[in-house]
Amino acid sequence: MLILALLGACAPKPLELDENQAGDLAWQALRPNTSSGDRAAWQISLIEQVSGAEIAENFNAEPAAGGCVPGPALPANREIAAQGTYWYVQFQPVPATPEPVDAETISPTAPPRIPEPFLYRADLLIEADSGKVIARRLYCVIY
Repeated sequence: MLILALLGACAPKPLELDENQAGDLAWQALRPNTSSGDRAAWQISLIEQVSGAEIAENFNAEPAAGGCVPGPALPANREIAAQGTYWYVQFQPVPATPEPVDAETISPTAPPRIPEPFLYRADLLIEADSGKVIARRLYCVIY
């Protein structure tokens, strides 16, 4: 009995991620597939803890349809356990805004500054107890 109690005391406790940690892990997974690689160019538009049953449908498709994203190929989405608990993190690029510059140097024909020209949304699903990215869904701009 004593040995079992000691073994139980030594067993690692499951990792419990908070909202900030989930957002950071999601950004680390998304960053290589962004054009800018700049966290300031992206904002978290939604972050919530969800069950696998309520979110699995959102990740039924390929991670990025047609391989339209920059960077390395995305891994296939893993199976989402219906009873599992996950962090659902949704990113959107910060809207393009002109950078303040001297009025004399502005060209009316200069292209707008668009930090993320190829993606308009990224959804990531992270296991709440392990911090592993289970699934991704990146939405591309179609030109």
